[in-house]
Amino acid sequence: KAPWRKFYGEEKEHLEYPNFSAYKLIEYTASKHLNNISYNYYGNKKTYHEFLMQIDFAIELLKKCKEHNIHTAVETTMALPVARMKELCEVVDLFLVDFKIFDDSKSKEILHLNIEKLKENVALIQQYHGRIIPRIPLIPTYTATIENMTLIMDYLKSVHLKEVHLLP
Repeated sequence: KAPWRKFYGEEKEHLEYPNFSAYKLIEYTASKHLNNISYNYYGNKKTYHEFLMQIDFAIELLKKCKEHNIHTAVETTMALPVARMKELCEVVDLFLVDFKIFDDSKSKEILHLNIEKLKENVALIQQYHGRIIPRIPLIPTYTATIENMTLIMDYLKSVHLKEVHLLP
């Protein structure tokens, strides 16, 4: 039935997944390992404490802006898991979302970005009635190809996004 099992010893055959969000898992891990590295993005290292503080600080700052009737915008790749999306959508007027290489395998290989996650997050923003403006940097042989632009435009049309910013 599962021929690979013979190589695994006494480990459980099935994992039990917790019934809470990835953010709660990170928050729980952070509480036990505050000074451990949470992520290392091209040499930019953040501890769990710093990572959680960035999220909390950003949301609190955006809330204060809204209290003072200040228009808020967030520029993002949206390709990473977004914790607290509903709360974020309540305080962000505009999401400026990078659309770079839209072929998922090429995006993962070159940019280490997951296009399916970007699509999930766009759907969440739309579900919470957030405004999105896609931004496409025009980089010859990477983003500025007929194939890539067609993939992006077909997707934008399918999710009814009618405005795009090109970044030459």
